[in-house]
Amino acid sequence: MLNNQIEAGRQISKQLHPSEDAIDGSIIQNAKLIIAIVEGRKKMGVAAEVGHEAVLSATAGMASLTQARDHTIACHRQLASLRDNLGFSPQAMGCTTGLCTTGKSSDEPNGRLRVVPAEVA
Repeated sequence: MLNNQIEAGRQISKQLHPSEDAIDGSIIQNAKLIIAIVEGRKKMGVAAEVGHEAVLSATAGMASLTQARDHTIACHRQLASLRDNLGFSPQAMGCTTGLCTTGKSSDEPNGRLRVVPAEVA
């Protein structure tokens, strides 16, 4: 049973990272599209209103991609929490990158250096 759980966790992990990378890749490509539209308009020497609706659509797409990225990050955090609650180590599940430590208390270790007041040291 334990081996089945570990294998299931590894399969989820194998799909999570490519999903995150694909969304980031889509954001990069969409940004390049927006740049190309704006630079193309300038190169053609036409009014700013030319292609404006396309810019609006592309930026709306960027907003949607950013929202998808936010949901994927939330999914990653939820899966990491579930993994931890089940008592599995990140390495057992194939996790090779750490999650951001934002939202943690400043007293908790986070692997970063911090200034300690002289009276404490």
